[in-house]
Amino acid sequence: MDEKDLGRNMSSGAEKVENIERRAELEHQAAERRVQEARDKLHENREKKNRYREALHEIEMERAAHQTSGGQSGSNGGNQGRKQRGDGLGGWIAAVVSLGTVSLVLTAVLTVGAINMSKDNAARAGGYRGIVYEVVHIAEKVDDDLDALRISEDPTKQMELLTDILVQTRMAEADLEKLPYGVQEDGNTMRFLNGMSDDCERMLGKLARGERLSEWDKKHLEMLYETQHKMRETLDELAANLEDPDITGMMKGKDCRITQALEKVENEAMPKTPIQPRKPKEEQDLMTVPSKAEMKDRAGIPSKKAEELCRYYFADYGIESVTYAGETLGSSGKTYNFELTTENGVGMFAQLSQENGALTYFDYYEECHSHVYDVETAKNTAWAFLQKLGYTELVPVKVSESGTNADFTFVYYADGCTYYPDEIIVKVCEQRGVVSGMDATKYIKNHRGRCELNAKISMQEARDRLSDKLTVEASRMVLFNHKGEEVTAYEFFCSYDDKTYFVYVDANDGRELFIVNSRNF
Repeated sequence: MDEKDLGRNMSSGAEKVENIERRAELEHQAAERRVQEARDKLHENREKKNRYREALHEIEMERAAHQTSGGQSGSNGGNQGRKQRGDGLGGWIAAVVSLGTVSLVLTAVLTVGAINMSKDNAARAGGYRGIVYEVVHIAEKVDDDLDALRISEDPTKQMELLTDILVQTRMAEADLEKLPYGVQEDGNTMRFLNGMSDDCERMLGKLARGERLSEWDKKHLEMLYETQHKMRETLDELAANLEDPDITGMMKGKDCRITQALEKVENEAMPKTPIQPRKPKEEQDLMTVPSKAEMKDRAGIPSKKAEELCRYYFADYGIESVTYAGETLGSSGKTYNFELTTENGVGMFAQLSQENGALTYFDYYEECHSHVYDVETAKNTAWAFLQKLGYTELVPVKVSESGTNADFTFVYYADGCTYYPDEIIVKVCEQRGVVSGMDATKYIKNHRGRCELNAKISMQEARDRLSDKLTVEASRMVLFNHKGEEVTAYEFFCSYDDKTYFVYVDANDGRELFIVNSRNF
């Protein structure tokens, strides 16, 4: 992998850390709600089944009483006729109870007698579609967790991942039981999920006792990942091609994409090998960000001076007019707003900091339609523009192309450390070779003087704690926001099994903070 490719890849891990953690917390909360809903539904169905049994008992008792009365006052033929009608009604109810006993889910799907359930079926079809998509999402989440777990060597991180997998597998079991796809058909899948849950509980117990995962455990995790990954691919394909006829076909017990996918998952879940039975972080002495009130009270520069700076910043754009458009108080402080028009009639919008006149945001409304300049040229254009604005000591950490625009993420770099919170995004039009947008609000908000970073372990010590499976392609010290605090860590860009990962190790206690597959960026 050359330096250019590394520059594109070595970037987004810490940037995604806060979003991943927030998303994980939301998923845990949603998981608890869904499991509770499943339990409530199961309890409701059990009560309904008991009511069916009580109704059957009462009707049978009433029929017996009618038969006795008919035998005393009517003919044998009349008794026989009533007996036949009684048997038909009792048999009908018994059939309903029998179906409910075999599968609580099937009683919610089958049409009983002559009752018109088209509206109910439509509602259930929508519910089943949601369940299918939820199962797919769970499969993706478990796959990502297993992928990270198989290369993790940190007990704390391993416990976090195992707990998440345990919750997700319980949810998957509850969801599969809701589908009208009898338990007898998905036996292998349920056994696989149950076995994975048991594995998680067993490994969590070992780690809680201070033990380490054995070589057998690690090999078993590799097997689980291999099986789960195949199941995920099958379910991803199902989600991509799912249509309404597949839902109705499943409800009617017909062959469809859902039954075919679950059948394939069944085969993929066939057993392959037997299943073997932080201290609080010291607070960093950092300078605080000025509050909004403090920013508002600062005198700053007048709007006239900001307009002059605005014309200077965009001197190469052929600006014809600049119109003052008021002020805005945001998270990065108070800004002056300006609307600009070029000689060609193209509009622009810019915001300048009232405190010092720095350009914090702008957007150029002319569209790009073709590729003329390559990414490297576009990056140099972005860098030259930032230098003109007075933004120095930055390094590019990410590039992404969207159509004919290239977006570059620059962050502050000093004393061998990359500061992810101090971020500026620059958009370059690859047709005209000019900067067409910029957002420096995060840089303005977060950039400040910081105390010296005190890493208690070296880069090599952190590297030695990585899994032997990983091949380290590049590494660096970084600072990013984690649980509301700025954390110093070592970022390792690694490869394993034809995949690439970002692994973050705390520079103070050596814990694995995050393992992120680069495909998720």
